[in-house]
Amino acid sequence: MHHTIWRPLTTGALAFTLLACSDPGQSLDTIAPIASTAAPGSTTPTTTTVLVDTTGSASTTTTPTTTASPTTASPTANTLALTNGPWTVVDSIPEVTEPGLYYELSLPGLYAYFPEKVNDDDPVFWNMNEADRPIIEAYLNAQLTINQAMLTRPMDFNLAGWNLYFEDGGAAMQQVLQPRSAAGLALDVDLGIVMRPWILEDGRSATTALVVDCVNNGSVLAQSDGTLAGTSSRGWGPNSYIASMVLVDGAWKLERLEDWEDACAAFGP
Repeated sequence: MHHTIWRPLTTGALAFTLLACSDPGQSLDTIAPIASTAAPGSTTPTTTTVLVDTTGSASTTTTPTTTASPTTASPTANTLALTNGPWTVVDSIPEVTEPGLYYELSLPGLYAYFPEKVNDDDPVFWNMNEADRPIIEAYLNAQLTINQAMLTRPMDFNLAGWNLYFEDGGAAMQQVLQPRSAAGLALDVDLGIVMRPWILEDGRSATTALVVDCVNNGSVLAQSDGTLAGTSSRGWGPNSYIASMVLVDGAWKLERLEDWEDACAAFGP
């Protein structure tokens, strides 16, 4: 694996990492990191970066998985809601008990959770707001596209979302998925995938933003007979991501996505 420091994005070659359907706590492929400049001091944690390999080489990182029984809680009315889209407010999300808004996307088992700060000591330092909401919605749509594409055998690289929500039309992500598609692998959502995205203040401008996502991942990759991919195992496990979003012709799109091991630590318990 490649150990690096998180740095802000630069123009040039793009690289992506898969959000879900590796092992719980694992990512799929790597290439050497692109050159970049130093990040603001407040957002410069040590990370393990895993980037999509467009040349065919691969390595993985592993985080121990944990299991727990699903719990339920009702969303509150004080958190700014998403606008109309491929998601529905639900009463509960697996593994989440804290107050906030609970959503299930149009892919059953794919969830998004937005916490609400109720008490002063709550570890919530970002709340949904009007300026950031279009960025979050574009991010959710990009991840929905990835996971929807992976449901079928072969995987679907013709979904409209590739062009709508990816700066490169999904080209880099599709290069990573194609060998898995050719091997007959597809996504089994299994226990579910719970995204908990928020936006960093640093790196935010009128046309750029960094989305951090602490994902509780219970999905796997499997063959048609149910045989799991060699590195896949069932159970819940954390995935930590940071995504670069860019505004292109008035629409927010995902430019780059990579592992950021501090995402879940920053999120809180």
